[in-house]
Amino acid sequence: MKLSSLLSLATKVAAVTISVSKDGGKDASRLQYGLMFEEINFSGDGGIYAELIRNRAFQGDEFTPSTLDPWTAFGPADILLSYLTTPLSSALPTSVAVKGKVGEEIGISNPGYCGIDVLPQTYKGSFWVFGDYRGDFKVALRSASSGEILTSVNIPSHSNTHAWTKHEFVLDSNITAGYKTNFTLTFVAKSSRQVLNFNLISLFPPTYNNRENGLRRDLMQSLKDLNPSFMRIPGGNNLQGEVPGSRWKWNEIIGDLVDRPGRTGAWRYYNTDGLGLIEYMLSGQWYQELEVEPVLILWAGLYLDGTVIPEDGLDFYVQDALHEVEFLTGDASTEYGAKRAALATKHPLK
Repeated sequence: MKLSSLLSLATKVAAVTISVSKDGGKDASRLQYGLMFEEINFSGDGGIYAELIRNRAFQGDEFTPSTLDPWTAFGPADILLSYLTTPLSSALPTSVAVKGKVGEEIGISNPGYCGIDVLPQTYKGSFWVFGDYRGDFKVALRSASSGEILTSVNIPSHSNTHAWTKHEFVLDSNITAGYKTNFTLTFVAKSSRQVLNFNLISLFPPTYNNRENGLRRDLMQSLKDLNPSFMRIPGGNNLQGEVPGSRWKWNEIIGDLVDRPGRTGAWRYYNTDGLGLIEYMLSGQWYQELEVEPVLILWAGLYLDGTVIPEDGLDFYVQDALHEVEFLTGDASTEYGAKRAALATKHPLK
């Protein structure tokens, strides 16, 4: 009885032939398959943005305006956050002060984002110093377990007590050592009263097509292999911001790295904004390298905490969006097109 009931429900299968004409039909948009990028789960900082140093400018998180995490002291050093009357910039006011025992190698150490991968390649980096020092700084990649130096370079100091000075270096490696590696920046203390301040400490591996302030080669190649037709940026929730004032602000992420304050993102960690509007749209790193159509998302006037800008208060934000579009597409005779020409390229987006 049960078997006969089941058989009565059985579906009959029949062959179907579909003929598709080569003529007629409608044109389909070529923008059917693409990518969306958002700074979430360290997809930018610590991800496709190739910077290897975590918290390079001693910035904060949702609870604190600045932090040393994950920096630690190297050698018999004392380190603390410092707020000098002469900061590196108004955007990056916090530095780390380092002092220690005379004649000893002292400094700071950083584990990167879950380690720093050591490969046979050339790394490029820089750091800023405030304070008078005569001697060499040493930058090294060291085994996190043994402290063994895997590769290092000495950089002659040209620092002084009157202004911040930038020191650039090239670090060559001929070994493969995996991720269990720390970055260290050290010097030999000359005086017990000597204090040096450091800020914006950066280290990059070779980037995709060797772009300055660029992107990881492996991840960019993986994206390119997907053959996308468009790239939507800069995300959704992280564009909105959690609370009033925390939205993604295009005009704060278009200049030199020393002038980018960063912000606490919607996903509970600090965004350096080293990967900003210029890197997304103008420096050739995203849409030009991937050969995709750029899709720019604009802020819609609401925050994740439920705050909504009333209609009579939207004029400022509408103008801000128009300025952003002019920055990208206006020629150099326009106010914001001229800013783009000065910062990135004289050629507007088409």
